[in-house]
Amino acid sequence: MHILAELSDCDFARLADAARVEEACKQAALHSGATVLSVNCHRFSPVGVSILVFLAESHLSVHTWPEEGYAAVDVYTCGPATRPDQAITFLARFLKANSFHLRCLTRGKKISDREYVSEECVLDNAMPFRSRTFDVDEHLNFSADRFG
Repeated sequence: MHILAELSDCDFARLADAARVEEACKQAALHSGATVLSVNCHRFSPVGVSILVFLAESHLSVHTWPEEGYAAVDVYTCGPATRPDQAITFLARFLKANSFHLRCLTRGKKISDREYVSEECVLDNAMPFRSRTFDVDEHLNFSADRFG
């Protein structure tokens, strides 16, 4: 499953804090059932961050624009054991997103011996993240040894 998420009206301080966004990305990947292989982080000046988490199952990326209250999130995982939607939910709650748009792609549907297609669905604010009782700060473990 490949999910592209547009998270809007997010918390400026969280979008701007590269270390916390990086840790939240690692935690989101773990919550989805994925295995974190490595992480690359780039901080922009004056604010903003791009993070790419390489997963055994594929990847997770987050790009933030704190001055706009916006984050672009991309989670792609292979196999039935992972739940990329859980990673998106975790990150939306961490960033305190008040609005979102999701594009979900089921990739690799075989239609012939050598041809594959994707199936797509679009969700707009289908699940209000703030209304759920979940304290993401409580679940963030900032212990570096968790990730090798």
